[in-house]
Amino acid sequence: MKNLIIGIFCIAYAIPAVPADDDCRDLCDVLARAGEVIMKGHQKSYPMKKMMGAYSGAGDTIDELIIVAYDSPRYSTEESQHRVIEEYRDKVYSECISINGTNPTRRVASK
Repeated sequence: MKNLIIGIFCIAYAIPAVPADDDCRDLCDVLARAGEVIMKGHQKSYPMKKMMGAYSGAGDTIDELIIVAYDSPRYSTEESQHRVIEEYRDKVYSECISINGTNPTRRVASK
């Protein structure tokens, strides 16, 4: 759990560090890593309220990532948890890349 909390804060502070003129893939990579940490928290029963608090001020996109992740089912086996975490990370990255420069923070992780 300690590693999860550290990961949340690392991702939260990395998001504002991506300059607006930076490559879209850098932003997508950061968002995908945030999605991975968020889904891992959900799968490990980390409370949504605490997750929202940890990412407080990170923006609407992160709020949306949290809402979508916590709206998905939790799994009991390590294998299933690992699979859903990876799938969510890849979904966030794929959608962000597909937007590629046309305001990538608007539709990320929507259903």
